[in-house]
Amino acid sequence: MLGKDKIQRKNGRETTFAIEKDCLLRDFLRQRYSGRRIHFLRQGGCMFADGEEVTVNARLKAGQKLTLIFTENEEFAYAPKDLGIKIVYEDEDVAVVFKPAGVASMPVAPYFDENLLNGLAFLRPGTVFRVVTRLDKYTSGLVLVAKNALSHSLLNENSDKTRKYYTALAYGNVSAPLEINAPIKSSDGKKRIVGEDGKNAKTLVFESSPFSFSGEKISSYNCSLLKIRTFTGRTHQIRVHLAFAGHPLVGDELYFSPELNSKIQACVQTQSGARIPTDGGQLLCCSGIAFVHPTTGKELSFEIDGKEELLKRLPSAVK
Repeated sequence: MLGKDKIQRKNGRETTFAIEKDCLLRDFLRQRYSGRRIHFLRQGGCMFADGEEVTVNARLKAGQKLTLIFTENEEFAYAPKDLGIKIVYEDEDVAVVFKPAGVASMPVAPYFDENLLNGLAFLRPGTVFRVVTRLDKYTSGLVLVAKNALSHSLLNENSDKTRKYYTALAYGNVSAPLEINAPIKSSDGKKRIVGEDGKNAKTLVFESSPFSFSGEKISSYNCSLLKIRTFTGRTHQIRVHLAFAGHPLVGDELYFSPELNSKIQACVQTQSGARIPTDGGQLLCCSGIAFVHPTTGKELSFEIDGKEELLKRLPSAVK
């Protein structure tokens, strides 16, 4: 038997229930939690009935106090590193952070020691973060992260209620509104393409304004500053959709291919075909995010100046 002092020493999110009628614990859980969350509870948490640890096969009696604790797994430990991450908002369950361009969102090769989670470990030692909304390495902006397994699970289950807004710099005169409904599929590993047998994807450019550069070498470029909302979350979605529409993102070497796409070639007003120089990668920023808080159920929204962020990435000679 585990006493109440044992429960208090557990690390994690604790939820308590007063049992109203006799039932099996597994049935009680199934009525309130998804299979994914029950899996989290069984693998990384613990369950107590009146202070005694129980399994999902336990029979609960009316009047008992049920305590569920979703504990954190020690394997989620990342070496702290100052990567320029900034915390925009934080509470005990979630955080909204700013990720600079050039920082990977996830610990995948070859970025095991230089990713968003390393940067958060530097800012909040000992806190376990889980990434909810990912961004490409060279896409800067707002990222939603969870601070416990339960919040992470809830946010993923309600991902359809999360809205993301972007600011981008694209080639050509883009007319808004521009809605792009085109399925996306994998091509040659890293690259994605539009294909009928791909997954559905929807992007809306809801605002566009002309953008000009200074400097003799690039004054002839014809570009647009865009405000975008995504309705799905496919890999490289905005980059693929805008290139497909003939307006690739400035700095995007992966999807800027004039030789293969006459639409793209037509929207670049230059004879040399040279790119506008950037600090590396596409000029794309997640400048707004809205989501339903996993605990309070209230919608929270956050916004940054996407245009200012993109201008920081352009050499001073071309701004």
